[in-house]
Amino acid sequence: MARQPYKKPTIPENTCPYIDMAQELIENMSTQEDAGFRESQAELAKALLEHVRTSNIMLRDSSHYWYTRSKKSGTNP
Repeated sequence: MARQPYKKPTIPENTCPYIDMAQELIENMSTQEDAGFRESQAELAKALLEHVRTSNIMLRDSSHYWYTRSKKSGTNP
């Protein structure tokens, strides 16, 4: 039986701008009196942070993949 080739994991995009946006939203929420606006900003901040979480998972998976490939090929330092 032929061995299936590894599917290389996707490398996530830079998430720093998403963290910056979430921080800005949180800062802006503290100055707003409109509860509806604060709630919508909080939901947006949560969505941004979930994106960062997903990207973090992808990065860990990618790191594990490449570490394992390197170890198997004997090129691990």
